[in-house]
Amino acid sequence: MSEESVYCTITEIITERYGIELKKITPDMQLKEQLGADSLDIIEFVMLLEDRFKVIISDQSVKSIATVQDLVTCVIDSINATSLSPQAPDQNEQRSSKAG
Repeated sequence: MSEESVYCTITEIITERYGIELKKITPDMQLKEQLGADSLDIIEFVMLLEDRFKVIISDQSVKSIATVQDLVTCVIDSINATSLSPQAPDQNEQRSSKAG
């Protein structure tokens, strides 16, 4: 998934949640100062992103989120970490190997 795609998804969510026009959202927009988001809002936002992108964002990463770009970076890093981690074999592969 491209950084641009992640950015677009995040800005759409900001528009839905905070009623801010897309053209007013910038990568360097401060979540707390400019959006009025508090720590709980950011945690909820991260949980929404985890569901949307099927990733896990570490607590340490959440603590460093201050801007829209920080959100994008956390999602991209989590996507990359997920794609690099070894995948568990699915159940069909396990059944095939047991049958053989």
